[in-house]
Amino acid sequence: MNVLIVCVNYNSYKELQSFIKSIDESLYDVSDIQVDVIIADNSSKYQEYEYTPQNELLSVEHRKSDNNGYLGTAQRIINTIDDIRQYDYVAISNVDIVVSNNFFRVLSQIELDDNIGGFLTEIKSELIGRDKNPSVLKRYSKRKLRFLKLTYNSIVLPLYEKLYYQKKTGAMEYGETDIYAGHGSFMMLTKAFFQRNKDLNYPMFLYGEELYLAELNRKSNLRVRYIPSLVINDFEHVSTSQLRRSSYYEYNRNAIDYILKVFY
Repeated sequence: MNVLIVCVNYNSYKELQSFIKSIDESLYDVSDIQVDVIIADNSSKYQEYEYTPQNELLSVEHRKSDNNGYLGTAQRIINTIDDIRQYDYVAISNVDIVVSNNFFRVLSQIELDDNIGGFLTEIKSELIGRDKNPSVLKRYSKRKLRFLKLTYNSIVLPLYEKLYYQKKTGAMEYGETDIYAGHGSFMMLTKAFFQRNKDLNYPMFLYGEELYLAELNRKSNLRVRYIPSLVINDFEHVSTSQLRRSSYYEYNRNAIDYILKVFY
């Protein structure tokens, strides 16, 4: 099995080191998975970074990038790989996360149907104390997206988030199931996805990435699977917390506008 992880770093070298080390450690008792990690570095305070893997199944490459946002940066790398279908799975991730010790052992035992284009893991949030997946069980209606766009302002959003997270904290736990979209901090795409989608072309700087990928899967008649036996620990917003609040609102509104215009 071959896995590619494209992780996007922005001034988060401490977190980057922890993330890469967790991948290395998770491969300790695995013998049948080759993992290639490409670090796309958008940092404004760029540092040379090298990591010497302890496991021969891991390769790590560090690339300085122009800052094209999250998916915008990752897709530039993915789109330039000669045959992305050489990989069974392609992950797009932040660096303020770590994979569980048994992540790749569990991954090696998972068998997915040929009509699954992507899957999402359990994402344990240190901030809110719960799994951030499954994020969106069913496709949003146009009305719901328009409502979400309206919440991205300084008056409405704090109240909405408080009510939303209170509701989610008490929500039932889900087993493995099909979903519409997952949390964007760690997203896995399958070979089947790239057999039907040659390139990724998301033009927005930040946010909405999970909805964009969900819509590509939907248009390709592919399913998205939530697999909670795969566990990621999320330490939250290390890069995006550096955004001005006004920019956060604007990026989210623009992303929703794009999704509405292109897919609805």
